[in-house]
Amino acid sequence: MTENPDPPRVIFHGPGHVRAAMQAAQEAGSAIILQSAEGAAAYMGAPFFQQFIEMARDEFPGVEVIGVLDCGADPGFALAAMREGVDRVRIDAAPDVRAALAEVAAQTESAVDEGDAAALDLQDENDPLAACRNWFADRGH
Repeated sequence: MTENPDPPRVIFHGPGHVRAAMQAAQEAGSAIILQSAEGAAAYMGAPFFQQFIEMARDEFPGVEVIGVLDCGADPGFALAAMREGVDRVRIDAAPDVRAALAEVAAQTESAVDEGDAAALDLQDENDPLAACRNWFADRGH
């Protein structure tokens, strides 16, 4: 049984963060989870979030990236994100709501994110690329 099969997780706040995280993942030869900030679905929306993920995939085609949009506690945002094709949604909801969303996700190409691994939040990093490189190195990537 593996402890955590997910690749390193990085929380981004703009295109510069996405590029820094993707460059570090490419240099490390690793996949990556690009996660929005907490509750970002409310102010960013799924279509805008998807633009960041598509930019990452277009600019770094050799890096596997999983996009995770944090939907706060709103199942409506999670459903909208699934319809938009977001890889995974995070939601702070009761187990029955999470189970219902997982059923919907199973019918799409989305999933409810269950990752509880630590994440590098680039919000206050002066040098996002260096922070990402260190993050990957600390995780053996």
